[in-house]
Amino acid sequence: MDPYLENPDHWRGIHTSLIFCCFEALNRALPPGFVARIEERIYLTAPEDRFYPDIAIERLPTLGGRQAVLEAPRGIDIPLSVALEVREVRQRFIEIVELAVPERVITALEILSPTNKTPGDGYAEYRRKQAEYLKSATHLLEIDLLRAGTHTVAASKSEITAHFGHWDYVVCLHRAGSGLTGDTWPRTVRQVLPQVLIPLTETHPDIRLDLQSIISRVYEAGAMERSIDYSLPPVPALHPEDAEWADALLQSHGFR
Repeated sequence: MDPYLENPDHWRGIHTSLIFCCFEALNRALPPGFVARIEERIYLTAPEDRFYPDIAIERLPTLGGRQAVLEAPRGIDIPLSVALEVREVRQRFIEIVELAVPERVITALEILSPTNKTPGDGYAEYRRKQAEYLKSATHLLEIDLLRAGTHTVAASKSEITAHFGHWDYVVCLHRAGSGLTGDTWPRTVRQVLPQVLIPLTETHPDIRLDLQSIISRVYEAGAMERSIDYSLPPVPALHPEDAEWADALLQSHGFR
């Protein structure tokens, strides 16, 4: 994972491209009778949502070219009329559907975004949907390629750390019917992203999704080498040891 892709200036486009490339790769790998589809859920953000901060100030009505001043009861100041704008937000994800059984979702694939990892409307909506998946007959694969934000995937952060040590990114798979257990693929920024398993039905074997190939394709398709200024530190910042490693790597490739 290139940590420069996590910068909010790039991540929106990266997130959209990741979803499409995963969707494309899944449909190439799925056996007959299954298809991957891009779906979306819609929710309204509160005005205080820091990812969509919108506030509109209305002008007071005018009379004869002059601003109208309303008289308020004695002792009460006249307020400024402010319209709070609520934004409609769309969160895209992928579902694998078994065509022989209409509307049967076999596996859901979620790629986390900053709104999923920041307390607020987006976080609450994601956790609500996550809880539904964990109780259902649908497998859930969560991909978190963002170092910043609240831990959101279903797998316990403390348990991953206890077994793996320091990590930056994680993929979490909950197989339907497996209770409170799940598979995880933690990675540091220095490691290659994993090939992960995508479960289908009991009569069909898992398929594989190569995340490193997908992120590489997204990088190349988006001409990210032209868009990213590698002379600056990444946002969010790396740990000091990783920052030194990244500087040496960039210098060896002629970026610094």
